[in-house]
Parts: sequence; C-alpha cells; structure tokens
Amino acid sequence: MSSKTRIVQFDYFRAISILLIVLGHCYMNWDIKAPYEYTITNTITGGTALFVFISGFFFHRIFYKSFSYKKFIIKKFINIGVPYVIISSLILITYLYINQTINFPLSNFDRLKTGSLFYNYILSLFIGSIKYTPCYWYIPFIFIIFLFSNIFIKFITINKKLQISITVLLFIIASIIHRPLHNFNPIHSFLYFTPFYLLGILYSQHKNITDTFFSKNIYILFFTCLFSSYVMGYFGQIGNLHKLYPWILSGFDLMIIQKISLIFFLIAFCKKIENKNLKFLKHIAAVSFPIFFIHSIFIEIYGRLFFFSLEVNKYYLIVLLLFLTTFLSSILSANIIKKVLGKNSKYFIGW
Repeated sequence: MSSKTRIVQFDYFRAISILLIVLGHCYMNWDIKAPYEYTITNTITGGTALFVFISGFFFHRIFYKSFSYKKFIIKKFINIGVPYVIISSLILITYLYINQTINFPLSNFDRLKTGSLFYNYILSLFIGSIKYTPCYWYIPFIFIIFLFSNIFIKFITINKKLQISITVLLFIIASIIHRPLHNFNPIHSFLYFTPFYLLGILYSQHKNITDTFFSKNIYILFFTCLFSSYVMGYFGQIGNLHKLYPWILSGFDLMIIQKISLIFFLIAFCKKIENKNLKFLKHIAAVSFPIFFIHSIFIEIYGRLFFFSLEVNKYYLIVLLLFLTTFLSSILSANIIKKVLGKNSKYFIGW
C-alpha cells in the first residue's frame, strides 16, 4: 500500500499486534496464580487472532474491488510462502547438522513420524512444526485461508444479516473446537480462526459507522477487555485451549470473547492516536512480518543462554528482559537483512 493510501490506524494496530505476539511467546514456566497475573496473561496470549483480523480487513479493503484469484495467490506465495520455505529449510538443515543424523524428529506429531527424512521435512512444512520456531504453524494455516478466497469474495456480497449470522455461528463453533494441539493442524486452525478473518472483512465494510461507535465507548471496551481476561482466569482458563480432536467436547474457549473485545478496544485506541506521528510504531508495523519470522529464533538463543535457567522471585522481569532483547534484535536483524539483500530480502523475510 502506498504511503498516500496507508491507513495509519492499522499501522498502529499491526504494530501493537506484533508486540503482543512476541511478548506472548516470551513467558514460559510461569506459575501464574494471582488475579492480576492471569488477567495480564490472558490479555497478551492469543495475539494471532489480531493478525488474522488484520488480514481479513485488508482482503476486503485492498484486494476485493479488483480481485484476481491467480494474482492474489501468486503474490502471497512470493511474499509469504517463499520466505517460509527458505527460512524453515535453513533451520531444519541447521538442526540436522547439529544432531549429525538424518533420522531426527522434525514433527511433534509423534503418530505421523517416520524414519524418512524427506517425509518428515514435507510434513513439518505442511503443519508448521519447525524446530525452535513455535509460531510458524501460522503460515500453512493462513494459506488455507488464501486458497478459499473465492468463498470470502462471495461472503462480501451477501446481505449483512446473513454475514453476521455466519460469523457468530463460526465463533460458537470455534469456542467449542478450541485450537489444535501444539497448533500443528492447519485445517483445525482454519476452522478456529476463520471467524476472525470474517470479522476483519465485516469491519472493513462498515468501518466508518463502527469507528464512531467504538470511539464513543472506548473506556467500556477497555474495561470489557480486562474483565473478560479476569473472568477467564477466575473460571480456570489461563491462555489458549488446545486439543487434538476438535469433535470431542471439553468446554468453551473463553479466549474467543477476550480477543474480540481486545480487537474492538484496539480499533478504538488506534483510531484515537492515528493523527499522532509515532514513527517507531510505524516502523514496527513495516517490519512486523520479518519480526514474526525472526523473533522465535532469538527467543530460543537468548532463552537458552541467559534467561531460562535464571531463578528470581519476580518472573515477569525475566519475561520483560527476554522480550526487549528479542524484539530489538529482531528489528535490527530485519533492517540489516534488508540493507544487505535489497529487494531480494523479500524472499527471506517477506520485506
């Protein structure tokens, strides 16, 4: 999108989203007990839903009017698929070199593992189970979303009542099926996250009236966001719910409600600050996808070298330090790669 047509509100939304995603990957082995702890945790966790919402918003805002399925898929493959395959392959090759064997477990789906290196490699790419990168599952899943784009085009053309009914129904289904175990099932993730994509489309279609309503109720939305996080923890849910078989009933995922309320609040908040020239947030938005690709590698490196073995009373200090070092290193690395490789950097980091 050109600078003339950029929606600053969504630059800031995207920046905050990637901040939450990275932060959500930085806390491990935290014995969460106090209400303030699980309220904060539930607010931060599950930031992927924000990215899916953003993707749905831009699908309608940017691609709908002159949509070409072939051009859309090719563009997404070049900008997202190619970097995913290249970086994932480099990580897997490094893992192979360190372990000095060709028979290594690339997938955490034990029941699907075989002794075949090529099979495990393809399986890992398909389900996003890449060693040391817990967030790469997002790429295979979002490509399923892209492949169903013609259905989403049809969704845009139907009447609003039917759109809302479909979206609400899919949210109910998502709250029942939960997220897939370890996130390593792109079809399951597709079923869970699709309503967030549709919500982004709906918001884009009715942006003006929605912005006005949310802006008037920003404080209520903020309270709802935090209260929903608290209620989740009060009823025993801390973080996302995962399960292997989506058809087995095991309660409702309250994270759905929390993330919807967080999205609504961030829409209002980012609208409120869009006239401010926050260059750092704009740059974070510009490099959000490279940060997504790179950050988990730094979490693994810094965590193993410095943070995972530390024992302190205030665990959140470790989380904060790991987050800051990871985030700054990711931004710096993305800019270095961009400067060294120029236009070719998009094949490695999508930027």
